[in-house]
Order: sequence, then C-alpha cells, then structure tokens
Amino acid sequence: MDKWGTFLTGARIVRMGYNMLMADADTVPLYDFYRFIHSPPFNTVQLWIQREGPYAVNSGIYYVQGAARDGPVAYLVAEMVLKNVLW
Repeated sequence: MDKWGTFLTGARIVRMGYNMLMADADTVPLYDFYRFIHSPPFNTVQLWIQREGPYAVNSGIYYVQGAARDGPVAYLVAEMVLKNVLW
C-alpha cells in the first residue's frame, strides 16, 4: 500500500472516533510509550507526531488520542492524505 493509503486508513479510523497509532516498520519504541502519553500532563495531548527534521513532511510515527470525530485533529489527519497524494 502506498503511503497515502496508510494515511487514508488512519484518517478513517480517527473519523470513526478511535485512537490510532501509526508507525513505520523501522521504528522501535525503547520504553513504555503508552504509559508516558497517558499520564499527566501529556494525557490531554490529542496528536503526537515524530519530527524528523526542520522541513520534513514525512513522519515515522504518529498517535491520535481522544480527538473529536469532526475536530481539528481529524481534519489535519485527512489533510495529510492530500499532502501525500499531491507530493
């Protein structure tokens, strides 16, 4: 599946109201990621994205939690589909 197809699936999952973790096959968590993001003060963050560089469009891992189905995070994840299709 192309990268845009992966983002499209992620956008659909968020629009259905689920939390979603998407990671490239070459990423390895070195600690309990869920314990970290589900404890204060980070448990209110709705979107986690790995930064690969100052101008990078690609991200190896991102996680969406507690986002509104029609809110700004859902819109942003859907926008990532368009960015990957156009580029």
